[in-house]
Amino acid sequence: MSRIERPRVEAPETTDAATLNNTYDDYSQSGALNSDNTRDAAFDLVHFSNSPVMLNYKVSQLGNTGMLHSAPTSSLTATTSLSTPVHHVVQNSSGTETYMDLSADPWSLAVGDVVRVFWDLSVYPTVTGTPWNGASALGRYSVEQNPSGNITISDGLHCWAAFLEWDLVGDGSWTPVPGQGAFTDSIDTGVKGEKLANTTATTLISAWTVFDLADTNYGKVSSTGSYQEQGWFGTHGMYAYEATSANTVYGMRLVLTGLLHPAHQSVSPYSNLLMYDINVDGTLTYKGGRLSAIHMRGD
Repeated sequence: MSRIERPRVEAPETTDAATLNNTYDDYSQSGALNSDNTRDAAFDLVHFSNSPVMLNYKVSQLGNTGMLHSAPTSSLTATTSLSTPVHHVVQNSSGTETYMDLSADPWSLAVGDVVRVFWDLSVYPTVTGTPWNGASALGRYSVEQNPSGNITISDGLHCWAAFLEWDLVGDGSWTPVPGQGAFTDSIDTGVKGEKLANTTATTLISAWTVFDLADTNYGKVSSTGSYQEQGWFGTHGMYAYEATSANTVYGMRLVLTGLLHPAHQSVSPYSNLLMYDINVDGTLTYKGGRLSAIHMRGD
């Protein structure tokens, strides 16, 4: 960057109107500003157009209101048939679905616009008995004992899923957001669920915690494990989308499903996936949360 050199003012130089008017003439420069004569810190809001970056935003209540983890609450049970996977829209204890309603002032997305969505929900997973130890439950492994014999252990990876849907029609035609599936795909023989590549707007919720103190002498692990109730905890998620086509968003909502277990597809393309395990059972109770969204212009 060029530098302007100016000698010091020395006594007894005269200060008059002409001197003052011409003092800073050498700072005048023709042509546009460029990388050679300015830096980022030289700009502030007043130098930019008044077109806002954030076009729309909204925050909506999910589930039941109230600060304490007490009634009213809502709950859902696990999928028991692959023909009818659980698709539970977050609702209040009266069964009324709670979602972000934009129908009165829908968001018009232009190509390049960005939508960012954030959600949280207070959850409480519970079980009866030891479903992870059922003979047909996924995640069971036979491990050799020392000095002899085998013992069965569980990987403890079962989970519930919360994922985002939106309405682009305005008549309640809800569909998963781009990059997200509805956990209804038949992925493999006798397998239904979703590939991990299609879970960009999914939050996983631990179904249970099972552990054992084991025996350091022989490396023994209990076949049933010790169940630790997880209690209430918060679950969170975030989704970002850059519009590839013009659309109008009339609403967004959070959907719960489960119980799921990670797996690996047995045929090409051998994708990692989350599949329903209809041989285990459990309940997911939830209280309330928030669904927040921001619409930002892309130009």
